[in-house]
Amino acid sequence: MAIFKKLLPDVKIVEPIVKHAQIIEKAAMKFPELIKVYFEHENIDDIVKEITLLEREADKVKEKLKGSLDSYHLTPFERSAIVLYIHNQDKIIDLMEDTAKLMYLNSFEMPDELKNMLTELVNEVQNAVDVFEDGVKRLERIFISDFSQKEIEAEKFEMEKVEGLEDKVDEITLEIGKWIYSNKENYNPVDLMFLRNLVLTISKIADVSQNVIDMIPSILKK
Repeated sequence: MAIFKKLLPDVKIVEPIVKHAQIIEKAAMKFPELIKVYFEHENIDDIVKEITLLEREADKVKEKLKGSLDSYHLTPFERSAIVLYIHNQDKIIDLMEDTAKLMYLNSFEMPDELKNMLTELVNEVQNAVDVFEDGVKRLERIFISDFSQKEIEAEKFEMEKVEGLEDKVDEITLEIGKWIYSNKENYNPVDLMFLRNLVLTISKIADVSQNVIDMIPSILKK
């Protein structure tokens, strides 16, 4: 029996998951502005603080959900599956905060070629987060629709979409990696190491977004 289906008709169990995802969406919306201001070497303090506050808000929602599970008749396995799901969903906003704080720590003059690749990377990662957001909304609809097969099939389609986005993210990450190694004689090694860490952290947002989408079938499995 699906874990969430067992909890019907109480929809409250899915509400904090949706609320948590909405906070992630707010943080993701800050990224285009963050990278624009960063490239212009302007002060990003306020944006970093906003993302940090959103991460703390998401943590509170996560902990409230974990505490509320005691009011449901769940086996240890079912409880751990939901906790694991929200823990992985929370990693998305953790990585967003990590990205913002990395950008706060260091900056260096980047050529347009590199800026364009980083902008493309951020755009693709944001697309992956958008697909994740759609997946959570669909999860809510599946729950409310009493596990309609039509909604479940639509969720499978969303999973296929995010896999394609992750491939694109991997491609851009590889191109930036090539750029780093081809310019090792032209830039400060500290800056190149910083850039490598920044790119890997950004790309992980897409990886974790797919992981969360991939987890949905496990909590819907009958």
